[in-house]
Amino acid sequence: MLRLSHLMWAMLLAFLLWKEIGVLSHTANKSRMTSRLFSQMPPEETGVAFRHANGAMGEKEMIETMGSGCALLDYDNDGKLDIYLVNGAGLPSLSKREPQYFNRLYRNEGNFRFSDVTSTAGVAGNGYGMGVTAADYDNDGFTDLYVTNFGSNQLLRNGGNGIFVDVTAEAGLGAGGWSTSAAFFDYDRDGNLDLYVCRYLEYELEKQRYCGQPELGWRSYCLPDLFPPASDLLFRNNGDGSFTDVSLEAGMARVKGKGLGVTVSDFDRDGWIDIFVANDRTRNFLFRNKGNRTFEEVGLQTGVALSTDGVARAGMGTDFGDFDQDGWPDLVVSNFETEGLALFRNQGSRFFRDESGERGLMEASFPYVGFGVRFMDYDNDGWLDVFVVNGHILDDIERYKPHMTYTQPKLLLRNEGRRFSPVRGASTNSLANLTVGRGAAFGDLDNDGTIDVVISNNNGPCELLRNDVGSRQNALLLKLVGRKSNRDAFGTRVEVRFRKGVHTLEAKGAASYLSSNDPRLHVGLGAATQVDEVKIHWPSGKLQTLTVLRAGFLYEISEDKGVIQSLRLRSQREFHLQKT
Repeated sequence: MLRLSHLMWAMLLAFLLWKEIGVLSHTANKSRMTSRLFSQMPPEETGVAFRHANGAMGEKEMIETMGSGCALLDYDNDGKLDIYLVNGAGLPSLSKREPQYFNRLYRNEGNFRFSDVTSTAGVAGNGYGMGVTAADYDNDGFTDLYVTNFGSNQLLRNGGNGIFVDVTAEAGLGAGGWSTSAAFFDYDRDGNLDLYVCRYLEYELEKQRYCGQPELGWRSYCLPDLFPPASDLLFRNNGDGSFTDVSLEAGMARVKGKGLGVTVSDFDRDGWIDIFVANDRTRNFLFRNKGNRTFEEVGLQTGVALSTDGVARAGMGTDFGDFDQDGWPDLVVSNFETEGLALFRNQGSRFFRDESGERGLMEASFPYVGFGVRFMDYDNDGWLDVFVVNGHILDDIERYKPHMTYTQPKLLLRNEGRRFSPVRGASTNSLANLTVGRGAAFGDLDNDGTIDVVISNNNGPCELLRNDVGSRQNALLLKLVGRKSNRDAFGTRVEVRFRKGVHTLEAKGAASYLSSNDPRLHVGLGAATQVDEVKIHWPSGKLQTLTVLRAGFLYEISEDKGVIQSLRLRSQREFHLQKT
């Protein structure tokens, strides 16, 4: 027994030493890869000259502060991601008659060049825009758009001919009130995408209050505490182009929050997709899918509703992702100044632990007001990092807090295994640009195997950030096509095995803030040149296993046939040569 005990201790020490060497090596590799990160692509080169207009007339309406979202989608099925940007409207009319308030669709022409196809596509919008989510809700092979507004929302069906048609009325998706983020997902696994819509406050323009310090003549935007919360909505897809509001019977209508961000995941690995909602200054919601078309709200029980000291934070953006590679989806939430980013680590037992402080996120994000946020592997080393855009709500915050600023930088926090550290230095000039950041969408705009970022700034120009560092290591992309499952394959869990371990990913579009992301799965591989095995758990229940996929390719995988197409990804060097 004594010899066995010594042997076990020796094996344990060897394992711990191996893990320590791996973490140190991982950290060293990270430090060598920060010479240049992103290039901010100017509108005269890209053709994306969008500028968000909030319609402010001096009345300090709260809707002016929330900015708007953006979506990455391949609307014409040419293999390149296009960009949709949501805009505000005139106040108090909520009119989009003037072109400065149009939502805009930009077609990707390749080489980071885009053309404005808003007029021909018919997607200028019809209200004061907030967010957007993109998905093929009718399984016809073309990606559609759902735009959330202050007022009636809009469902734009892609006709497959470059033109979208407003089918809101026949679909029954007008909603109303103040809608924010939305998510398409298949909650009942019937192969049709359902829709969750966050709503913020019970708010009317003509009943705006005077906030600030009137004795000094200071009028400021009000805080959400003065207005009652609104209930979110869940719509079930009937499979015939129409939807049914099932908010009451499903359980969403029983609680009210101030919903701003939404993301989805099967957090407890029971085979049913769950919903997380980031609420502003009220407790967050985690709706656990019970598998019988109903949900139970378990935010408090699971540990994601409040801060560690029991306080409701001002949640804005959010995302699920397996940052520690243990196979369980973790959760990140952006919050208000002095609250910091929340990082909830999934314990695998229907409970999360807030590790924001010990993982370094709290310290790095403490001074900022965070909005769009995403887990993303920016350098393709196989570990999920965190990107967040920031910007204050109050345009006169310096009057009240001289150390705070209205415009703020972005944050890129690199995953070093045990902690996240902010990436700083000359390489981050594009991130240091001060803006009033709101929505952010993430995806590979030039098909070079790296994740680029599109940012919508409140009452300012949008930003396109081209990733310049990720192509130094290997990656592959997976485009999933459902057959029995929904065509977008949302809700599919994928386990990618290669020499360094196993990545676990989930197909979804909903994450960040008011925005919709590249639906393709991005897999950073570091120095590995191939994937040994891919296990695909489709929502229909089918398990599909593929072997030996090479790095540097985009693989299109169908539920019934496996790999149906593979396309070589362009390296960054090839991109620069073609551009020159």
